[in-house]
Formats: sequence, C-alpha cells, structure tokens
Amino acid sequence: SSWISLTEIFLVAISGEYSLLSTKSYDEMEPQGTFMCLSLLSNTNYTIRDKAVQTYEKWNSKKGINDLLSVHCQEEWLQDYINKVIENLREYGND
Repeated sequence: SSWISLTEIFLVAISGEYSLLSTKSYDEMEPQGTFMCLSLLSNTNYTIRDKAVQTYEKWNSKKGINDLLSVHCQEEWLQDYINKVIENLREYGND
C-alpha cells in the first residue's frame, strides 16, 4: 500500500507542476517546459498525459500542434480530447 501512496504523491506533484507551467506562455516555457510536456505525453499514466494536454491547451500556441499530433492514446476519451485541442489550436491558437 505504500507504493500506492507514493504514486498518489507523484501524481499530485506532477499536477501542481503542470498547473505552474500553464501560467506562462509556450514561448516563455521554451525549451525546458515544452520538452517536459512533450516527454510526459508518452507517460503510461493517463492522468499525467491529460495534464500535459491541458497545458498545451492553456498555452494556446500553434507551435504545440506537432507535439500533440505525435500522441496516440488507447483511451478513446483522451484521444478525442487531444484531437479537439489540435482542432482548436489550428483554428484559434496563437502563432
């Protein structure tokens, strides 16, 4: 049961970090923040991938489209969400 607790602590820490990352723009977070989000898009935990996608959504930058296009999720709801974020970035994202 201690492993579950450590996992939960890790998820809370990651969630907080992504909340902080999303307060800045894509350009302000480049390259470290954007690299971190990109790397966690391939994490096996869907909660972590969801937080990373939320960060790209909040950044609202067309520069993140290629990163999101590289993601393929088994969870249908998460892949649908990623596809919607890509569509919104294409239409409304900042250049």
